[in-house]
Amino acid sequence: MTDRKPKKPVKTVQYDRSTVMAEICRDIANGDSVNKALRKPGRPDASTFYRWIQENKNGERKALESAREALAHYYASEVVEIADTETNTALAKNRIDARKWYSRVSAPRYYGETTHHAITGPDGDSIFTGLARVIVDARDGKMIDGGALTIADDSRDTGVSKRSK
Repeated sequence: MTDRKPKKPVKTVQYDRSTVMAEICRDIANGDSVNKALRKPGRPDASTFYRWIQENKNGERKALESAREALAHYYASEVVEIADTETNTALAKNRIDARKWYSRVSAPRYYGETTHHAITGPDGDSIFTGLARVIVDARDGKMIDGGALTIADDSRDTGVSKRSK
């Protein structure tokens, strides 16, 4: 017969969820990573923190999003400071690129790359403006305003009809 030691009871820590979340989000907004903010005394472990975010009982997800957006602004403001003060150019480039990436990913509305697409006709006008001007009555090939419609006889057919007067 072997003597087994009784298992120690698991100690559960109770947190004031809203207060702790506010402190964590404040630390994140002031420049700490989530991991660094969670390592401070009186903070939950990462699994508990992310469970709170997933459960979102008290708006934790929105609070974290706001804190990360504030951190993106903080990092974006650091870029100029690093460029002005860092003497090691390789280190400066690395630090700046990391902050620019984080800002772009965390707050794309402010720092993300944007691409604008415009559909234009042959004269540079918006194709939608051109379509509004050329309304065709499909029954007899006449424009509603009385002008005739001719199709462009061009080897590089652009698919745009031209109006003859």
